[in-house]
Amino acid sequence: MNILKNFPLTIGITELRNNISQILKTIKKQKKIGIILSKNKPQAVIIPYEIWENQMNNEQNNNIEKKGKKDLSKELPDIPVKSEKIIKADDLFNIPL
Repeated sequence: MNILKNFPLTIGITELRNNISQILKTIKKQKKIGIILSKNKPQAVIIPYEIWENQMNNEQNNNIEKKGKKDLSKELPDIPVKSEKIIKADDLFNIPL
């Protein structure tokens, strides 16, 4: 088992400049993340487009789900119910929102 398989690639800025085509091919083929270093400090990240696209779709779906829950809670009216009054089902649908 290769322990380093899941670790991101670290790529110096000069190495990136000189070998960008090969680096992009490696990142895409191995489905790895590349961390771009400048003076040994992380500056940027390169990820395969497929991983980025999946992440964006997941975030978009999560946002839609959250928005749907928020919108639904705003649309549900508070229905005051008093114990001495019986509310008919027909009256529930005539409550102004």
